[in-house]
Amino acid sequence: MNPFDLPSAPATSQARTTPTIWLVLLPSTHILDLAGPLQVFASCGEMGWAPLDVRCVSIDQQVYA
Repeated sequence: MNPFDLPSAPATSQARTTPTIWLVLLPSTHILDLAGPLQVFASCGEMGWAPLDVRCVSIDQQVYA
């Protein structure tokens, strides 16, 4: 065995799941408060650094910003 060979994953290993990022929109959320973090997480996925599932959630059906 070559010491530089990486061990293969066991056949029973579970597939990795994509992490989900939840952004909570409060009633007084400003659009710039949301846009910065949303862009950072989206860029991570686009650049291939970390595939992320980004979602927004609110207790209200409509959020006014």
